[in-house]
Amino acid sequence: MRYSVFFIGVMAAVVNADRHRLCACQVASDGVIDDAKTQEVVMNSKGQLIYSNYFWKRSDGAHFGGRYFHVLEGTNKWGGNSASDDGWIGGDEANGKCLDAGAADTTCFNARDWKRCGEGADGCFNSYGSTDGNGNIV
Repeated sequence: MRYSVFFIGVMAAVVNADRHRLCACQVASDGVIDDAKTQEVVMNSKGQLIYSNYFWKRSDGAHFGGRYFHVLEGTNKWGGNSASDDGWIGGDEANGKCLDAGAADTTCFNARDWKRCGEGADGCFNSYGSTDGNGNIV
């Protein structure tokens, strides 16, 4: 029994340390997406994170249907501000950001078209305004 509990703990740590394309905050562990907290994380990211108004579904690979954020890939500049990243976010990093915002947990996944935006002017946005899927202000 002692070994199986240890193994499960190690496996949970490995899964959470994986790199992901899309993440969102949750209202509870294994709970629905907390959209307000997900947006709060994006608004506090200084342009590094991009919120997508696209509703990601289980058929897209999401564990929970809802709106997710993704990470800037490359370097973007907005006025006197700039941010850069590699397009990946670690599960631990995303979870830390969600917990700091007051969310209970985090869910992440990978999708082929991870830069997809929702419809309309605010289909994607970061803390500086409406963007395309690459984080360029539109």
